[in-house]
Amino acid sequence: MGAVALIAAGAQAQFAEEFYRLAEVRHQVQDYSGAIVLCDEAIARRTTYVDALYLRGSSKLALGDALSALPDFDRAIKLSRIKDKAYAARSSAHNYLGNYTQAIEDADRALAIDSSLTGALLSKANALIGQKQYSQAILWCNRALRLDSLSAGARISRADAYFALGQVERSRLEYARVIYRNPSSAGEFEINGQARSKLGDYSAARADYTQALYYSRQMVDSRLGRAVIALQLNEPKAAIEDLNLLLRLNPRHLTALVVRGDAYRQLNQADLAMDDYNLALSLDPTYAFAYFARANAHYDKGDYSAALNDYNDALTRNDDDFAAYNNRGNLYPRLRQYERALADYRRAAKINPTDPDMHYNTALAHYNKAQRDSASAHLKLALRTNPQHRVSLVMVAEMAYEQEDYAATLQAIAKLPASAQHAPNLLVLKGQALEQRCDYPQALEAFNAALQLEPDNPDALLGQGNIYFDEHQDSLAAISFERVIALQPHRTDVIWNLVVVLKRLHRTEDALRRCTEALDQAPSAIEFLTERGLLHFGLQQFDRACEDWRNAASRGDSRAQDYLKSTCS
Repeated sequence: MGAVALIAAGAQAQFAEEFYRLAEVRHQVQDYSGAIVLCDEAIARRTTYVDALYLRGSSKLALGDALSALPDFDRAIKLSRIKDKAYAARSSAHNYLGNYTQAIEDADRALAIDSSLTGALLSKANALIGQKQYSQAILWCNRALRLDSLSAGARISRADAYFALGQVERSRLEYARVIYRNPSSAGEFEINGQARSKLGDYSAARADYTQALYYSRQMVDSRLGRAVIALQLNEPKAAIEDLNLLLRLNPRHLTALVVRGDAYRQLNQADLAMDDYNLALSLDPTYAFAYFARANAHYDKGDYSAALNDYNDALTRNDDDFAAYNNRGNLYPRLRQYERALADYRRAAKINPTDPDMHYNTALAHYNKAQRDSASAHLKLALRTNPQHRVSLVMVAEMAYEQEDYAATLQAIAKLPASAQHAPNLLVLKGQALEQRCDYPQALEAFNAALQLEPDNPDALLGQGNIYFDEHQDSLAAISFERVIALQPHRTDVIWNLVVVLKRLHRTEDALRRCTEALDQAPSAIEFLTERGLLHFGLQQFDRACEDWRNAASRGDSRAQDYLKSTCS
């Protein structure tokens, strides 16, 4: 190489070094996009610049772009003599993509070089959590904390593992220990947001994420965390706004695409949701979370075959996915495949035996197979984990009512939170149970409360009418029954009640008309034929009365036969 070439090469190397130093500064102040641009310049001038490759991969990973970070870490490992940090970083990228086996392999490679590398210890712990090996994950978190007792990441991961093992109180204490009392940086606010979100304090978590973004608008985990909270609070438009900003920084952020798809689902914009799920899968066809989310969207649309295919694909790529087993189990009853549903719930129970939703779903599958004892057993398991699990308590109440155990029905309803007890369907069920116990004033109060919330609730109107009927408030009963029939014209049982009330009110012509309406809708309802004969007889329309009784008697009605013998012979 000539002197000029040597000088030029030296200058290029010097420029590469300067660009790298500037990139380091941008990375430290969370300007990850700027760091990537500067690393590009450094690598363009020195293609084997290991530190720049590592920093560019780390900046991409900070923006959630694990897919394009992996090639940078691959090259850094290939070129570097000391590979520990690059292995640890690539392990984190694999974790991000759900490649837990590869994540563990890389973490082990890093730790074989430097056993005190806390990043590798934490990455291995997170991969073990991904594989549902929670007890092992806790051991690796403990190792990380022995080296760095202030590691918030290790504490959050350990708390996640405790929670998955059902040690809820222990996990809550661990999350609380993470929280910085006087946060002063974007990273500290972000950690606070993560911990408070795990504790269910969504308002405080959102405020922390907002502060993190105030310090640095490129804190993608804060933006994603704030979007997830918005979804949990049924604010999909706010979630989409944050996710759009995140995706401008990193259009390849797989989780952001899937979560935005979920936000569109909340807005019933199914086509836009599908676009996001499909885009995520086009970027990474192995991304199990996207298959799972797309399956849920197919389920919403009633396309159960497509949903089943996507649940299968999700489980092929992650056979320890609790939610996929649970949701596929929910799908099978739609296809009348109850045994397969129960098999999926059993697989889900092995992964997370304390989840109340899973036990409720299992109870429902057993109930649909008329296996009431097994259904009751799983409802008890659901309520053991969460004594106020709403759908389980509602099902307990409904099953108790079916078994005519009205006291147990009322007890189950009373265990629900006050806001849930005032749902119209539960007020109706409460009114029905009280009515069966002959507590008419309380029953009427429950039906009236339901009607204040849903003025056209037919079950509440029927219950109200039945109370008025039993209390001989016939004019009010007639109004309630007529409103039910206006909503549900084919309810011949209600028409019968109305006919009886109209007779007591001496509104014979109206009663006669209602009998004819019932027979037009249900010609086989011979009790209306016999009753209409009686009404004709009361109006001294003897020929018509005898004609109705003959028709009813020919169909085997014993009352009509008696009337024929005594009146029409």
